Amino acid sequence: MERGAYQDFHGRIYAVGFARSYARFVGIAEQPIASAVSDAYAQARPAQQVHHWA
Repeated sequence: MERGAYQDFHGRIYAVGFARSYARFVGIAEQPIASAVSDAYAQARPAQQVHHWA
């Protein structure tokens, strides 16, 4: 995550969840970290097209 290697995460929710857990572990506020990671993830990996199969 420090390197910006967001391709290692299967989705934004996993990256944000990891960041929240890590912030909690080291004793810092979760929300600012989660927001920053969510924004960085969105810039690094543009939204992929979703297919809805009927």
